[in-house]
Amino acid sequence: MDQLNPRQLTVLATMYYIGSAILVIPAYLADKAGNDAWISGLLGLMIGFLPLILIYALEKTYPGKHLGEILESALGKILGKVTGFAFFLTYPLGIITLSLRDIGDFLTTSLLRDTPLEVLILFTLVVISIAVRLGIGTISRTAELFFPWVLLLIILLIVFVSPKADIENIQPVLASGWQPVMLASLTLAGFPFLEHNLFMMVFAKVKGSASLALQLGKGSLVSGLLIVLVVFMCLLVLNPGQTAAYVFPTYELGKMIEFGQFVRRIEVIVAFIWFFTIFFRVSFLLYTMVTGLSYLLRLHDYRVITFPVAVISGALSLLWYPNITELNNFSRIWTYISFLWGFGLPLLLLGGSAVQKMFRSPKSPREPA
Repeated sequence: MDQLNPRQLTVLATMYYIGSAILVIPAYLADKAGNDAWISGLLGLMIGFLPLILIYALEKTYPGKHLGEILESALGKILGKVTGFAFFLTYPLGIITLSLRDIGDFLTTSLLRDTPLEVLILFTLVVISIAVRLGIGTISRTAELFFPWVLLLIILLIVFVSPKADIENIQPVLASGWQPVMLASLTLAGFPFLEHNLFMMVFAKVKGSASLALQLGKGSLVSGLLIVLVVFMCLLVLNPGQTAAYVFPTYELGKMIEFGQFVRRIEVIVAFIWFFTIFFRVSFLLYTMVTGLSYLLRLHDYRVITFPVAVISGALSLLWYPNITELNNFSRIWTYISFLWGFGLPLLLLGGSAVQKMFRSPKSPREPA
């Protein structure tokens, strides 16, 4: 059955939020906040909890409905469809293209240097498309199976590099004040902790009485603390300057692993962590996009557009970001787009619901003379 329980939603959300963030976020935060990047990580995580309040309100207002149905219920069929198409063709599509380029650039620069980027992205999309066609139930159960291994590998990474940590690398604290720290925190909030509204597309698939917004909050907390911990170790081991200079600082952190004189350069630990999490991230994004579009187009089965949408996404990832410089430039702009959809869409839906209630409320009876 294409369903999942609240625990599986929490695990899937955790894997999704870790995604590619664990590989690239340390560089973004260190570039803006320097040795205070770990503080920015904590603040970004806290900001990311705010949209969950709005999602909780929508969950209670429209129980048992997914995002496509909520759009039409709150905004009407015409405006709901227009907003839905604008959302699905910009937000999940944009994240998919960014994630695919992260996959391609990481593999071509770190592991498979002689393999064409197009081949790597195509192969990745074929595997992900198969997973999406199998359904969200299969994706969530597989995430549940791999999550303990991801958690174990992150712990091993931190334990193995901790002997090389130098506390002086994060001193003095707040030497440049709070402004750069706050600006950097917006980066982590926008990527990935303002993407909660995407999970509203699977709310109708979750069986159980637990609050779904609460499950997303648990996933955010676990993944956020793991990401901040990795950022912290990058600063301690690599120092802020090197962390900001590397494209994938977490992978460079993995190169520092030494265990005695016989275990060295086992950065493949980082690669395994990232392969698992990015697979579930892109699989969920593609599932959200094709199910949302199929609902708006009134298709009987989302599977008929899975491969076409996947191919278009892969082509756009190569067209929009011809090189890693363009990718980094767009990633900085993406924070603002994420804030627009992360806060704007739930507020718009709650506003539409409030307006409908206002006009549907019965008129109060006249007082007797």
